Amino acid sequence: MDSSKKEKLLEIVKHYNTLKERQIAAYIQHNVDYFIKVFDKIENGSTIVWNWWAFFFPGIYLLYRRSYLYGLIAIILKIFTMRIPFAGIIFGFILGLFANYLIYINYKASLNEAQKRDLNEQETLEFLYKEGGVNNFIIIWGIIASGYEILWLLNLLYQSVRY
Repeated sequence: MDSSKKEKLLEIVKHYNTLKERQIAAYIQHNVDYFIKVFDKIENGSTIVWNWWAFFFPGIYLLYRRSYLYGLIAIILKIFTMRIPFAGIIFGFILGLFANYLIYINYKASLNEAQKRDLNEQETLEFLYKEGGVNNFIIIWGIIASGYEILWLLNLLYQSVRY
């Protein structure tokens, strides 16, 4: 890990006291306090923790959070359900309920991988930092995709009114 990334990592984790909080901070990197609370709820038995971003941008939010497999599955499902009335809202609602849990699953998988490698604390934090975070390019892609979806819905509405 280069020195600038190490500095960013140290800046992120220095605000947290426990090893668990530092590990979550290293993986999440943005909006850490929210996810510490969310992961705590999940570890106490709740798989359902509401996420507005996942509701409004299903799939795209998971891609942004670097949960690529779940994000791609969500986008494929959304594409196949676009013509079904209210399916997009229902799908967004379901993802709004479970997106945080899917992110937690990815976090735990990365943490387990670090533990399998028998890394020390600093190496574990660096590994989690590399595996986690966000993909800012997805924001641009998401805006374009959302714009396309809005145009598609407007065209569908136009076609239904026209005939």
